[in-house]
Amino acid sequence: MKILIIGSGMYVTGRGGTGVGTVLAAICQHSINNKIEKVVVVSKSSSSKKAVLDAFSRINTVLNSEIDYEFRSVKGSFEEIKSLQDEFGFTAAIVAIPDHLHFNYIEILIRLGIHNLVVKPLVPTLKEHLELISLSREYQVYCAVEFHKRFDETNLLIKRELNNGNLGNIKYFQVDYSQRLSIPSEVFKNWSSKSNIFQYLGVHYVDLIDFLTGCEPIRVMAAGVKGTLSSQGIDTWDSVHAMIEWQGSMASTKQNFISVHNTSWVDPECSTALSDQVYQVVGGLGRISCDQKNRGLEYTRTDEGFSHPNPYFSDFLPGPSGQLQFSGYGYDSIKLFLLDVRDINNGEVTIEDIHYQRPSFVNTLASTQVVEAVNKSLNGESQWIEVKK
Repeated sequence: MKILIIGSGMYVTGRGGTGVGTVLAAICQHSINNKIEKVVVVSKSSSSKKAVLDAFSRINTVLNSEIDYEFRSVKGSFEEIKSLQDEFGFTAAIVAIPDHLHFNYIEILIRLGIHNLVVKPLVPTLKEHLELISLSREYQVYCAVEFHKRFDETNLLIKRELNNGNLGNIKYFQVDYSQRLSIPSEVFKNWSSKSNIFQYLGVHYVDLIDFLTGCEPIRVMAAGVKGTLSSQGIDTWDSVHAMIEWQGSMASTKQNFISVHNTSWVDPECSTALSDQVYQVVGGLGRISCDQKNRGLEYTRTDEGFSHPNPYFSDFLPGPSGQLQFSGYGYDSIKLFLLDVRDINNGEVTIEDIHYQRPSFVNTLASTQVVEAVNKSLNGESQWIEVKK
């Protein structure tokens, strides 16, 4: 398998101390027991080369992996990506770039016949989402969104309880999700004004509620607050507050219910985790509360202060032999995509076989429907917006 990675930011490399480099670490770990012949990382900025090569070197050393890799600088044209495809013959691609660039690159990958996984959100409009689905079917390309919360065992337990009807009819979800101010003001400073915190981050819980309940969003309203980021010359919302009405289904609830989402990215740098996130689901027969930041670990160091680590998402942890291994539900999400591509190419499964078992483009429409409606409501004096079908 030869893999193209489009993007060289924090989720790919962990640059600037922003993480372990989930994408590269997942691929290096996967290569230990699965043949990966080549990984090529492309970025518009040639200055990213050092960060990419340093990350590969670091991760290969930690995992004792021997993956073959290189960096290329591209501007993003069809001709450039086609030239790379002609040179290497990629069977899979992972896209981790700013929201507003997703459609162009994914369209190119589909037309070149490269199965692809893209970080959330897929695209901001339903028109684009449907166009990509149509294109992927025409070219027989498997496409998925990296909604890793579907792989978190905590969420899977909640899905089981809802599907078994143990909470009764769902009344509401309450979601509070925020990140540090440095994310929009430093890490994503070049493009955060082209997105907003709900579109970039809050969409995770829209997809999660869709996944947990099997219900469809009906209508949406949203309001936002500005001030902190705009004072720094970044024209986007500090926080976005959305309310979604979902249509009940026989699987998890017979009644319509509401989800309330409070999202922001102006947390102080002294926050004990990059993301502060809690949610609860309340039904007629019970309630489940889930703290996805404080998972039972409290870590205090003289040089780094107090923190709440989340090794369950992705981290280097000792295996039975003592050798560090990359594991977690963040890894599981990427590993499954790579295994699916292998199985599709080997003729063991078809794309249609797995569409509704994975966060495929076909199976993630609700996330885009809600993002588009939230953006319309934010720009329309917080009016209720009917969700497009």
